[in-house]
Amino acid sequence: MPTFDTSTGVLSFARAEWADPGVDANGILQLRIGAEQYGVLNVGGAVSNLVGTVSTTVDGQITLTFTGATGAVRHELRFRSRTFAQHNATPPGAWSAWSNWVATSSPHVHAGTAGTVYDFQVRAVFAVGQSPATGTTILAINTRPAQVTGVAAAVHPTETGAINVTWNAVSNAGGYHVSADNGATWSVVTGGAVTSYTFGGVVGQSYRFQVRAWRDFAAWGEWSSLSAAVTAVTRDAPGPPTSVRTTGTPGGTASFAWNAGARATGYEYRLFRGTPPPGGEIRGITAVGAGTLSIDTSFSTGSHPVTIEVRSTRGALRSEWVAATQFTSTSGGGGEGCSGLCANPACAGGGGVCSCGTSCECVGDNPCSG
Repeated sequence: MPTFDTSTGVLSFARAEWADPGVDANGILQLRIGAEQYGVLNVGGAVSNLVGTVSTTVDGQITLTFTGATGAVRHELRFRSRTFAQHNATPPGAWSAWSNWVATSSPHVHAGTAGTVYDFQVRAVFAVGQSPATGTTILAINTRPAQVTGVAAAVHPTETGAINVTWNAVSNAGGYHVSADNGATWSVVTGGAVTSYTFGGVVGQSYRFQVRAWRDFAAWGEWSSLSAAVTAVTRDAPGPPTSVRTTGTPGGTASFAWNAGARATGYEYRLFRGTPPPGGEIRGITAVGAGTLSIDTSFSTGSHPVTIEVRSTRGALRSEWVAATQFTSTSGGGGEGCSGLCANPACAGGGGVCSCGTSCECVGDNPCSG
């Protein structure tokens, strides 16, 4: 009696002769030993050219193709997976069950997950037995993000040498790369929602910028078109005033003084009731040329703490605000000279602190008079 090893396809016997015609219509080799005739696996070879291709249009999708084995009744597929982070440190998961891949000529589409490493194996199944498995390993990826559009560059309003770069957001972007001088210098900008970057340039140097989007487990997006050229310039913003202080509150007025801010050509001030919370402004931004100021403190029918803030100006440039010690407004019954100026319709019934001068602004919970 002959013996057959299904793993190697080897039939062992002492004496045999070929049957006629040798191979039947099903690809089964016919072998006669003595008076007995046996059907023996005609192994046409293993599966070859197994290739996995990642999709450029569907996240995580992998398409498998291969060259089938001659004489196979069908082909079967199985896979196992692990995350990319586990790829070199963690043993793979268990193999899936073998699934039937009926049409050798048709590709198999596997719906994977980006960032996952997949091992695939394909084998040929014959009328008797099967071929050894042929395998491949591939990382599932995401589709590449779209090309960035709308890249623009402008000189920073206050920082010397700085250039602001902006662009339109790209769907699914994990972040962006900003390139100066067509890739000679680049900076990583993280966060998908970020659509601006401040580039530190050299004064007098001209720059053009490109931006591309990136995404985890994906190819880079294409570089955007170049922005218009922008030259970095010197921005000498004024320094803030120092020692802003109250110098006196005689007769319904408050006087202030401060030390000059570096490079300042003028100043602006604003008033708040109490401390400066949002919405607590009594008098909006008002320009003043010198380093001293006298203000009528008769803002309302009652006395209230008031804070003044001062900042330096130099053309279009501004320093940060600096606050002075609080002072107290005086009860002026609408204020000296306020009669007729506090007729702002917003005051009627609503009330507030009435800042009299060239206009009336009502804030808070006290009625205006006049």
